[in-house]
Amino acid sequence: MTSSKIKSDATLANGWRFKFGICIFVFAFALLPILPIAASLGTSAATMAALTGTILVANKVLLMACVAVMGKPGFQHLKLTVMGYVKRLAPTRNGGSVRHLIGLIRSVVSRGRGRAKEPFDSDESAS
Repeated sequence: MTSSKIKSDATLANGWRFKFGICIFVFAFALLPILPIAASLGTSAATMAALTGTILVANKVLLMACVAVMGKPGFQHLKLTVMGYVKRLAPTRNGGSVRHLIGLIRSVVSRGRGRAKEPFDSDESAS
């Protein structure tokens, strides 16, 4: 990274547009917990559908506003920062293809055993 690139990133992160864009970005995702809260309060299906659609559209509009306020370089900086943090949270890959195959076989076998233990309904029990 050149010194001019580092200075431009530092200037970008300290500007009011970048900070306001972060506020919009956070608010766009802060709307999402409204859905489970509304569902737990027992709202009707029609209200939940309308609320889901409204929040979906509002999320997209707010993200577009975030890009418009920050500019493309600011949004790219935010995206790289967030994705860098998320990549560190991801688990490392420890298993190979053989381990994956063994896991699939165990899963299929255990499901087959569960079905075999279910009681068998025959026509004789109905009479």
